[in-house]
Amino acid sequence: MPASPKTSRTELIDAALDVVEELGFGSLTMARVAKKVGIQAPSLYNHFADRKELLVAIEERLFQEVTARFMEADDPDPYTALRQMCFAFRAYALERPNCYSIMFVLDAMDTPKANEIRRRAIEPTLKHLTSLYGDDAFRRNRAITGFLHGFVSLEILHGFRLGTDPLESFSLGVDLLLGVPNEQAI
Repeated sequence: MPASPKTSRTELIDAALDVVEELGFGSLTMARVAKKVGIQAPSLYNHFADRKELLVAIEERLFQEVTARFMEADDPDPYTALRQMCFAFRAYALERPNCYSIMFVLDAMDTPKANEIRRRAIEPTLKHLTSLYGDDAFRRNRAITGFLHGFVSLEILHGFRLGTDPLESFSLGVDLLLGVPNEQAI
């Protein structure tokens, strides 16, 4: 049975993301996605050659969503804009923990198109980091990404149980990594 003309690729990606967020990545199957949109599983192959192509589409969407959040940070002060981006990253991860948890672990996105999507995702941060740190921007971006991913992953897994406020600790970590001047530190 061919896919309904009303079932778009976008709707299928939305359904796949819903399955991941509701049930976890391990529960993502072509059959579950098809059921979610009310079609037969073989109809998915009219939109995606295989499961890997669906996974690439999912990762693309997730990185596009994070990039859109970064683009909302439009403060002219690079420290402020970078802080806003860090907090936007954290908010996104906490809003969509199961989807977020697969962004950096899937091997599906080992393609030139995927690398371009990842490059675009870091452009907003690199722009501000370059204005502050010049040639050291990319290295600093990696350090910030590592901190952000590690922190929010621990937060999603409820790894902070010693009574401190994770938001305060997150803010401190961001300020330390960015080297925010004392008069701007919060």
